[in-house]
Amino acid sequence: FCCSGLKSVFIPKGVVCIRNYAFGGCSGLESVVISSSVMSIADDVFGGLGTLAPFRQKTLRCSSIRSFSVDSDNPSYSSRNGLLCTKDGSALIAGVNGDVTIPEGVTSIGRCAFSCRDGLLSVEVPQSVKHIGESAFWGCSMLEAVTIPCSVTNIGSLAFARCEKLKVVDVVKDGRVESVAFDDFAKQHKLLTDEKAVQRRQLQMIQNELKRLREEKDVAQKKEIFASQNCTSDK
Repeated sequence: FCCSGLKSVFIPKGVVCIRNYAFGGCSGLESVVISSSVMSIADDVFGGLGTLAPFRQKTLRCSSIRSFSVDSDNPSYSSRNGLLCTKDGSALIAGVNGDVTIPEGVTSIGRCAFSCRDGLLSVEVPQSVKHIGESAFWGCSMLEAVTIPCSVTNIGSLAFARCEKLKVVDVVKDGRVESVAFDDFAKQHKLLTDEKAVQRRQLQMIQNELKRLREEKDVAQKKEIFASQNCTSDK
């Protein structure tokens, strides 16, 4: 906990459970290797907002983590695209920093999965995802834009809270979005449903076409004036 100088960690055989905040605040941690014996990993092992004493209200950041590796013999967990997932790959347990592509087949992004990943720049969410858990992207201060596919039917509370640079969010039209999922983002920026996002793009296309037609008309008028002036000078 809060070992800022820790760069990598290997969870050896014999360890069965990793509890809350075990590596929270290890801001220099880059890689994690998990052995075959680990059967249970708490939601907020690798960062988040502390809710239990003595970590209550403390921000526990893992801003350098880049990869998870899991022993292939582990019956509970696996590593996909460097992300920590359940064995079958259906649930994403813990994410990394950088430009992230969540693999197809993931249906759930777990609670605190990317919480406090200061280095998360972008994330590509596949059509297979249906649920984004509570505080999933809480405190991702460098994340600017997210497109949430129409497959998502539920976004948990504080899922994108404290994402100071987040400016554009396309949200599923008919999905359930908790009222505080985006914290103060909704007060400062406009949340777009899929339908409104499409309408916005269609409006932009119409505006671009009108601009093109006006430019063509202006060019035609200028050619007409130029031709008229040439005729006058010839006379």
